[in-house]
Amino acid sequence: MLIRLSTFQSCRLYRIWHPTSHISAARQYSTKPPRRIIAKINQLRLAFTSVFDSFLKFRHVESFISRCKAEGKNDPSHSSTTANITTTLPSIPSRTMESIEAPVTGIKETVVGTDSAIELTDTPAGIIKLIDSLAQSDLPTSPPSVYIDLEGIDIGRGGSISILQVFILPLDEVFLVDVYSLGEQAFSTKNASGITLKSILESQLILKVIFDVRNDSDALFSHFGVKLSGVIDLQLMELASRSRARNYVCGLAKCMDRDLLQTSEELKIRSAIKSRGRQLFAPELGGRYEVFNDRPLDPAIVNYCVQDVKLMPELWKTYNAKLDKVDKVWASKVEEETKARLLWSQSPGYNGKGQHMAKAPRGW
Repeated sequence: MLIRLSTFQSCRLYRIWHPTSHISAARQYSTKPPRRIIAKINQLRLAFTSVFDSFLKFRHVESFISRCKAEGKNDPSHSSTTANITTTLPSIPSRTMESIEAPVTGIKETVVGTDSAIELTDTPAGIIKLIDSLAQSDLPTSPPSVYIDLEGIDIGRGGSISILQVFILPLDEVFLVDVYSLGEQAFSTKNASGITLKSILESQLILKVIFDVRNDSDALFSHFGVKLSGVIDLQLMELASRSRARNYVCGLAKCMDRDLLQTSEELKIRSAIKSRGRQLFAPELGGRYEVFNDRPLDPAIVNYCVQDVKLMPELWKTYNAKLDKVDKVWASKVEEETKARLLWSQSPGYNGKGQHMAKAPRGW
């Protein structure tokens, strides 16, 4: 009777017959690769050999063409010869190329684009359009509709304002006011109803969200006589919404890193925009603050200016939700301290630099 034994069974029988030789027998069976693996290896070897041969033939033809050109033989009479040679090149198997390129094609590069729809508001007509957008009576107040930031050289009474960023949330529109070019005209231009940007910034009825209002208020008041009002200080909202120590305030970048709900891809893009902008204006990174005064504005600076104000609404939602869960006294403290910051920043003795700027308000 013929009995078929598996490899494992054969190995066991061999061990019974030859107890002292079972180790070598096991090694013999374990080191011998299956036929399908050998076939796969041979297939890959032939494929790569084909690719390599094609490469050598291509280099040979390329060398031949170069010699022809060097000898002046690239006239029409020789073009057919070259064409015949190149057409005889064997093509690389598509399946082989797919296997070679597969590890590469799966990698996505983070590309930071520029919002081409955003242009500098640098004319009286542009200012009037902004005023009309802000003066709408139906703009929501919860969440707030207006988010503001400033960029320039040493923002404050000792520096200058280059750009005033205004994001109107319901319209999903960003205005980059060219304060450097327009100067006083940016704040004194009137619309058909006689409303100016200055009067809107000073209005208590139009809520404006600003992160750390102190130096921005100082700059607007010192250079253009604008007394900011109706402000919600986002930095103070973050401080009040904490469940931990409130000894020091946080900067905007840290708040965004910690409190924004964002995917890893969104974080990469935001970090890239921030990094590229800082490389252009931060002196410690080889940049210069005067880049905010360059016209046309560098696309990387446009992205930098737009990003912060467009992300502020998400921070407001986060901190507002947290404030709803703590004692209501903290919301009142935010309002009171914001007003105190505005008064202090517009006073003769205000100093917007130093370690005191990082400390929380007294009693917090």
